[in-house]
Amino acid sequence: ASSSPLKLPAGTGDYQLIVGKSFVRSVGEEEAHARMRRVRAGSLLRARGRLQLNPRLTGPDLVACELELLASPQVEAQKEPQKEPQDAPSVRPPQKQGTPETRRAAASAE
Repeated sequence: ASSSPLKLPAGTGDYQLIVGKSFVRSVGEEEAHARMRRVRAGSLLRARGRLQLNPRLTGPDLVACELELLASPQVEAQKEPQKEPQDAPSVRPPQKQGTPETRRAAASAE
């Protein structure tokens, strides 16, 4: 019995990305671990693989053999220089007034 190929439903939906043996065989174990460590919630990925029917019928699964991180919230935040608000007051530590000698004289007079 032959099965017909899965087609992605029109529009957007929830897909489960499965990164396992196929991906490790494609890029090697060290590289697979390195790429997965960089993935964060909100990351934009490009994945290539085969579709597989999800047993819960919530949408198809993509069994990845290639995975590329296009953008990550953490990486994007590091690229942008941190700017202080222009209306923020400048905070400086308190400065001691006078020279060490005048401070000693004032302290001994008290």
